[in-house]
Amino acid sequence: MLDVHPPHSPTHTWKDFLIHIATIVVGLLIAIGLEQTVEYPHERKLVAEIRNALETERLININRFEANTKEFRREIVMLLDNRAVFVYLKQHPGAPESEWPAKLEWYQVLLVPRDSVWLRAQQDNVLSHLPDAEARHIASLYRELDILAVVLREKVKAIHSANTYAVAKLPSQLTPAEIDREIEYIDKSIATCEEVAWEQRTLTRTFPDFDRSPTWAEMRMDGPAHAEPTHDGARILDEAHEYASKLEAERGEGK
Repeated sequence: MLDVHPPHSPTHTWKDFLIHIATIVVGLLIAIGLEQTVEYPHERKLVAEIRNALETERLININRFEANTKEFRREIVMLLDNRAVFVYLKQHPGAPESEWPAKLEWYQVLLVPRDSVWLRAQQDNVLSHLPDAEARHIASLYRELDILAVVLREKVKAIHSANTYAVAKLPSQLTPAEIDREIEYIDKSIATCEEVAWEQRTLTRTFPDFDRSPTWAEMRMDGPAHAEPTHDGARILDEAHEYASKLEAERGEGK
């Protein structure tokens, strides 16, 4: 805070008055200059810290992006196998599990993008210290990541809905109408997986460093690209968390 005091003695002439005003102005300019000299290194340090933190979060999100692609490949195979089981049960009512064309599985992973650093930067008004173009680029990325997070959560809800029958009945005990409804649930789950893959490809086009989105062949679920996945859901989740912890430790970021 700048403290300006009035003169202790009366000003007798215009010259004295102007000298006094000039003295006040010079004092104010010196004070402002000193204040800026102190603030400039602090601002530079703040910008360096937020850039490092945002870059760390970006790398974690790139890793999670790739993990979601692995999960897409696993879940599509899982859902298609589940669908084949219920189609078989519709054609062969009451068939025992030993005769089913596949094993039912419903395990899924929710791995949404991280945004804690971004939210903190907004709350602390740190973005005002960044160049406008850089701030807009970062904001655009997080808008896309927010959309991806929404469709990922919708996918989890859809697959959970497809598995609610198990609370009351075994698959072989379902009526034909219940089996038809179950197949509809699975089809919706497959559609939400495709929405996730589509949003991933959209994000890749805008931000090329997020480059591990599902391929068109994988989204069409045909050809050699639709092979048995090499990762299970638990391993995908563990690897993503391990990567984030290791990266934050290396780059000096806390959770």
